[in-house]
Amino acid sequence: MKRFTVLWHPLLEGDLTEIWINAGDPHPVEDAANQVEQLLSMRPESAGEQISNRGYQLEISPLHLIYRIHPEDRTVRVVSVLRSDI
Repeated sequence: MKRFTVLWHPLLEGDLTEIWINAGDPHPVEDAANQVEQLLSMRPESAGEQISNRGYQLEISPLHLIYRIHPEDRTVRVVSVLRSDI
């Protein structure tokens, strides 16, 4: 199976870094981000809940993400990331 490339908007990388810095324990944030990358690169359509035509949401505590699948170029674009545990 050909994998999807997971792309994070540059501003979201800053948001993810801020979540990591402000976490009491950064390890769950790091673990969740790694799990997100793995899930979205393999089967993005079944990783989360579909909320629009190409839009999906996924929660892996402590992260909540919105992403869009672009099958034509086999990319997944993460468009929002928030802390889910606050």
